[in-house]
Amino acid sequence: MDASTACPPPLGARQAEARFAALCGGPACPRCGAGHAYSLSSGRLRCPGCGYTFHRFSLRFINRGGLPPEYWHAILHYFEHGLAPQEATDRLRLTYATVFKAYATIRLSLVALAEDWHPLLDDRGELVKRCPDIAQEEEKRPLCTTCRSPVIGVRQLGGFVQLRLLSRLAAQDVFHMPLTLKTWRTLVYTEAFQDFSGLLFCCCRTARSLFQAKFTRSPLDLDDTSFHSFAEGWFARWHCLSPANSLAYLKEIELRYNNRHVHLYPALAQALCGLVSPPRPPRRETGRPVSNRED
Repeated sequence: MDASTACPPPLGARQAEARFAALCGGPACPRCGAGHAYSLSSGRLRCPGCGYTFHRFSLRFINRGGLPPEYWHAILHYFEHGLAPQEATDRLRLTYATVFKAYATIRLSLVALAEDWHPLLDDRGELVKRCPDIAQEEEKRPLCTTCRSPVIGVRQLGGFVQLRLLSRLAAQDVFHMPLTLKTWRTLVYTEAFQDFSGLLFCCCRTARSLFQAKFTRSPLDLDDTSFHSFAEGWFARWHCLSPANSLAYLKEIELRYNNRHVHLYPALAQALCGLVSPPRPPRRETGRPVSNRED
C-alpha cells in the first residue's frame, strides 16, 4: 500500500485497550514474573510474590509516552507503511517529539524481542551508549582504537536475512582482523567471514576518519545481497541517522525484509506489548526494600 493512502482501520478506545491488553498476556507480574496476581478495587493488579502493584501495560514499551491505546493503534499502522514522523504528526495532531519518540519506542521493542540482542539494552530499555562524549578531538583518537561497539553478523538465507549479535566480538577486534572493510553510512562492514556475508558495526565519523586507509570502495559480498539493496532503500528515507541508534533502525529493516510480503502490524503490536526488561525474582536478602510503585 502506498504510504500516502495508508489509513488505520477504525478502532475505539475500549477495543484498542482490550486488543493490546490481550497481547500483554495473563496477569503475571512484569517485575518478578510470578503469576496469579490478584485484582484490586482500583482495577489494578498486585503481585502476591513481590507486592508490586501494576496494570496490564506496566513495565512494557506500550506504557511509554502516556499515549492511549487507540493512538498506538494508529501509530503502528503509520509506522508499518513507512510514513515519516512529520506526516504522522500532522494526521494525529500530536507533537513531532511525541510521534518521534513513539517510533523510537517501536524500534527498541523490536530490539528487545530478539533475545540475543538483549545486551544492547539497559534495564530501562534504552540502547547502551558505547561512544563517550569527549570535548577535545585529539582525545577521541586513542579511544576509537578500543571501540566496544557491538558487532552483528549478517547471514543471507535465501529470501531471508538473519542479523546475529556476536557477543564475543567488538569493533576494536574487527579493526585488528585481516578483513577488508567498507563504510556504509554510519556503519562499517567487512568481507565474508565464516558463514556470514559480512560483519557489521556502528562507527562514528571520527573513527571512520581515523581508519579511512583501511576502507575499500570495491564491492564486497554483502553488496551483492538483496538485503543490502533493500536496506539502502530504507536508510535513504531517514535523515541525520546517528551511530548511536543505527542498530535499532537496522533491526526494523530486518523485520521489514523478512516480512515484506505480509502485514507488519501483528508483529509490531506484539513487540510493543513486550516487557522492557526480563522479569527478575525478588531478592531474598535483607536490606533496603524494593519499591512497589507502579511504573
